[in-house]
Amino acid sequence: MRIIQTLLFVTLTSLSFSASSISEKNESFASFIWRFFKYSDFQINRIEFPVEILRFVDELKSLRPVLGKEQINKNEWKHILGPKHFGCQRNCFDINVYDNFEKKLNNTGKRVLSLEGVENGINSSYYFKLKENKWYLVKIEWLST
Repeated sequence: MRIIQTLLFVTLTSLSFSASSISEKNESFASFIWRFFKYSDFQINRIEFPVEILRFVDELKSLRPVLGKEQINKNEWKHILGPKHFGCQRNCFDINVYDNFEKKLNNTGKRVLSLEGVENGINSSYYFKLKENKWYLVKIEWLST
């Protein structure tokens, strides 16, 4: 019985160690997104260029905006600062929403950061993908009115 307990302990310990070492390889999205908005050099190196941008365009000066796509190259990129709270280092908080009671994000390798205003027309989304254990911006939607 003692041998079985020892084997079970060793097996569970090695499984938890290998699982934690796998997840530690991937860059934390929380620390990535903070650096992404703060440092322009970091940001430009973490964008998959040309990046696709979906936004409203005014077609022939009509009254109805039309959705349009464009590609932005590295030399056209302007640093995005992000919301003010991304620069906060103390005496602040983030709002996090999870889809489970463990408060863990699913390991999909995809994240969408959406900025959705309340009665102010703000509606922007940034799409990120995990590639070779690092996060990259791959698509933007600027749908603010």
